[in-house]
Amino acid sequence: MKKNTLKTMLLASVLGIAIFSTVLPMSTPEPIPAPADELPGETEPLVDENDIRPLSDLEEQELKQELK
Repeated sequence: MKKNTLKTMLLASVLGIAIFSTVLPMSTPEPIPAPADELPGETEPLVDENDIRPLSDLEEQELKQELK
């Protein structure tokens, strides 16, 4: 009787694992990529604590030429 119960428990656990491993991947949704305009990156200006963005290289060169 004990052997029969052990076999039944083993069979039930193997079947449970098999069902779980096939159903779980189907239930997880695919990640949706964010639109490019919402992604943070190099397009956003750098801002410090005073909410002042640093000059770009081109702006810096123009300012130096104006001051000469």
